Amino acid sequence: MTLRRTLVGGLATVGLAAGLLVSAAPAQAAAWGGNFSSRIACVAGTPAKVAYYASYGYKPRVATYCEYHKIGNDAPFWYTEIRY
Repeated sequence: MTLRRTLVGGLATVGLAAGLLVSAAPAQAAAWGGNFSSRIACVAGTPAKVAYYASYGYKPRVATYCEYHKIGNDAPFWYTEIRY
């Protein structure tokens, strides 16, 4: 009986400690990055994507808004990053 009580008490303590650690961990942040072929497409597409994430209950935040990039001989593109 004493052994059983000790095991149950030990398991309860371990379970409580694990639950506290999980609840204290910060939430994982997610991000979406999009490449657009023109500035007009970027300016139009960014608010649409923000509205999409907001409709699912996220709180989106634009981290990078329509930055121009040209890498080597590739076509230029405009980049937007949204964190939610």
